[in-house]
Amino acid sequence: MDNTSKSITRFLLRTVLAALPLLVVTGIYIALDPFKTVRIHYPFFDDTPWENRIGWNKNWVSVTAYDHNRSLTDYNAFIFGSSISIAFRTEDWKTHLPEDAQPIHLDSSSETIYGIMKMMQYVDRVNDTMDHVLIILEPNTFRCRPQNDFLHAISPQLKAGVSYPEFQYIYFKYFLNRHFLKSYLPFLATGNPVNYSDIDNDIFARQAFNYIASSNEETMDIMEKLIDDDPESYYTRARMDTFPQHQLHYCRELITDTIESQLSEISRLLKKHHSDYYIVFGPNRKKEVISPSDSTTLASIFDPERIYRYTALDTIADDKPYFYDNAHYRVSVCREILDSIYISTH
Repeated sequence: MDNTSKSITRFLLRTVLAALPLLVVTGIYIALDPFKTVRIHYPFFDDTPWENRIGWNKNWVSVTAYDHNRSLTDYNAFIFGSSISIAFRTEDWKTHLPEDAQPIHLDSSSETIYGIMKMMQYVDRVNDTMDHVLIILEPNTFRCRPQNDFLHAISPQLKAGVSYPEFQYIYFKYFLNRHFLKSYLPFLATGNPVNYSDIDNDIFARQAFNYIASSNEETMDIMEKLIDDDPESYYTRARMDTFPQHQLHYCRELITDTIESQLSEISRLLKKHHSDYYIVFGPNRKKEVISPSDSTTLASIFDPERIYRYTALDTIADDKPYFYDNAHYRVSVCREILDSIYISTH
């Protein structure tokens, strides 16, 4: 073997040895698949008690469930929004819809207007029909911006130019994050989900729920029972805040030019599908009301008669038992809202 060949061999050997730790770690990550993004885990959550679940990206869960189920179900009714939309149960919504309605939840954590637009564009692109649509909004929907972290990264199916390896890299980086490993490694050793991170509260699930795969929705039956059985104990543990702002108050203007453009695209899709749609602002404990200027903008983009605001419900905002926590209102509230909308319009 000449000197050149020996040099190449030594270089390759050193390269392999240098890369070996990364290859081992990558293999461990793929084998463990802690965020359930490497392989398709469907139905989600079936194999893990809720308290042992690593924080999940609901956008990925929603898109994956939709992709998996749409060959089995002709979905034509969609609920879009953040996690607050989950209490709008599809079984309750179906009582107000035609018999052929097949609803599914396509929600995401800390959803943005951009995220709702991308989700609707995806439904349109795969040629499903949006006959019936609920868009559940809150002021935070307009405040939130797209994030590329392990809880909020947009699924590659939705976002042009983002490949699966790029999406997966987000999770691999977080897997190597010391704040994650500080809690995850003890969990692997003991099976006890304790969060030891002082900066990240979302490593393990913080809410008890059951998952319905066919409609991609979490049901809060466990929490409902806890509240009904012992509300005082539940709300003591839930640490519900007392907000200093006791009166209804308007937010600052939240609809930027970019968001207005995204809302216009959502409106275009609704018109294209001749959707029977409603846009709903639910109650919030902060008693925030979208500004008059933003309300005017929304009314110029969508049919004003299809925009419903329940943010001004003082009684609900003041009464803890209408909420699971500081942000998420209960199923009973959503049933009243649905009855109010559909009984008054049909």
